[in-house]
Amino acid sequence: MVLLLPGFFGFYNKESVGKNLEGSYVPAEDPDFTWNEWWEGTYSELKNNWVNEHFAFRNTLVRLNNQIKFSLFKQSPNPDFVVGKENYLYQLGYINQYTGKDYIGDKAIEDSVKQLKTLQDALSQINKHLLVVLAPSKARVYPEYLPVDVEKKRAAETSYTSYTKWLKQYGVNVIDFNKIFLDKKAVADYPLFPKYGVHWSRLEAIRAADTINRYFSAVTQQEIPKLVIRKINASDSLVAVDKDALTLLNLLRQPRIEKVGYPEAEILDAYKSSLHVLVISDSFWWDIYDLQIPWYCFASNEFWYYNTTAYSSAWLGSKSVNELDVKKKILQNDLVLLVCAESNINRLGFGFVKGAIEALKRPTKVTEDEIQEYVKATLNTPLWYQEQVRKSKTSGIPVEKIIYEDAQWMVQTQGPVKKPLDIEGVIDHIKNDGGWVAEIKRQAIERKITEDSSLMLNARYVMDGISDRMKHKRSLEDWINEIKSSKKWLQETERKARVNGVTPEQQLTDEASYLRNQPIFLKK
Repeated sequence: MVLLLPGFFGFYNKESVGKNLEGSYVPAEDPDFTWNEWWEGTYSELKNNWVNEHFAFRNTLVRLNNQIKFSLFKQSPNPDFVVGKENYLYQLGYINQYTGKDYIGDKAIEDSVKQLKTLQDALSQINKHLLVVLAPSKARVYPEYLPVDVEKKRAAETSYTSYTKWLKQYGVNVIDFNKIFLDKKAVADYPLFPKYGVHWSRLEAIRAADTINRYFSAVTQQEIPKLVIRKINASDSLVAVDKDALTLLNLLRQPRIEKVGYPEAEILDAYKSSLHVLVISDSFWWDIYDLQIPWYCFASNEFWYYNTTAYSSAWLGSKSVNELDVKKKILQNDLVLLVCAESNINRLGFGFVKGAIEALKRPTKVTEDEIQEYVKATLNTPLWYQEQVRKSKTSGIPVEKIIYEDAQWMVQTQGPVKKPLDIEGVIDHIKNDGGWVAEIKRQAIERKITEDSSLMLNARYVMDGISDRMKHKRSLEDWINEIKSSKKWLQETERKARVNGVTPEQQLTDEASYLRNQPIFLKK
């Protein structure tokens, strides 16, 4: 009878049979036998846990059980999700905020907003800009698909309504995407939230990024690359972020997928911005980050996930935020962006706000290496160096001393020099990755080369990938030199010059300018 059940649900997805279950958990390990654990009774418990996870067809039977709950009883097999009308999936945290269950009170929220205002003012004094982004809630934007019992429990006062009130009253810079989504919901051609997803759709993530960029461009009066959507294609082949909730249900067969809109988008004037951005966010920033939008739109970017794990354009992999000097990181960036989902709104900023206020009060610890980086930058920048020489002649102070003291001041007020990822940084990362080191050793044996050579080949491969992505960042002169370095390319440019009736130099400049200004297309 059990074997016939999958047929009841139609032709199930064969790829789901035997497939590992999705979600975050610590797998049970097969314990080694010891007499101590035997007499203590822990061995049998550990062995039983391992057997429960490894008996034949376990994953398939778990998926089958989940399918029965979902298809027959409209229940979520994952306690973190709720099945609504027409099988819409909602995460429990958003429902608890929608019904007021997780409301922490008006006074606590006012105190939180006062801290935000304190940080905003402190940043403003050092020419930095703070922006709070309230990510949209599926429960608030699409309440009509909530279960009937939940829909009736909508609370008039919630943490969200209290935050929006106090943020406005204290003048904290904010973009509220709940309001934006509700305003355009009636005229949207495609769902703002996928039926089986938790976060904004891929289409809306790109639009949200452009909204944030335009805001920063307006307040800083600086150009930031624009995201332009050329075309939207309807598809029922969903990217992972558009079915993240469904994936975590671990079903045997996917329900019918409704089409969503996927944009053909490009970034105009990529890499033209000189602004540096620090983002503290929950999972709502992930899709924007994975699309590499911050790389193309800002001079550098850092993403502090839940204010615990830091990712950056300046290093590979991740670092613990605890390893970083918060004050120096703030000084290095022009923009600080706090993004928060409504399910996390009771901890808006994830501890960053209080930590940043305290860090800004402390004196900046300046190291000799950081000073020397600015000294080197001064000596390698003709206009900067000439200005220091002028100061020296006017004041009678040796130019070396002026450069050194200015370098100290720069570290204290601007933070250390921001350095892009280089091959040394890649090598350091590889050396600290045990799995990667093991693979390098294997490749060295297979290719009959030294481990150092294998390490360098891997590092260069990574840097080549970064260089390919960064090619739009090259200057006009870089492109001219690249064309000149290729005999065939240069000959073709000279041929075009004759056809177009212009000088070879003009054609060369036009060709380089065209390459420099090519738009970047975002992946699906």
